[in-house]
Amino acid sequence: MATKRKSWTVLQDFHLTQVSNETREVLDANLTAGQVLQEGEVYEAGKYIPKSVATELVAYGIMAEDEE
Repeated sequence: MATKRKSWTVLQDFHLTQVSNETREVLDANLTAGQVLQEGEVYEAGKYIPKSVATELVAYGIMAEDEE
């Protein structure tokens, strides 16, 4: 059985700008309320978001973790 990716729903419109400490990659994202993002290694617009970033956004009330 394949493992299901974790996913999160964006609760409010939010502009995210963050620089990854490991890769120095700049994450620049416009998140839209109602959008669902899945766990991914790197951010891909409208599709994937790293778990560490999503966890931080959940803590700030920007996103909510979806039920498995």
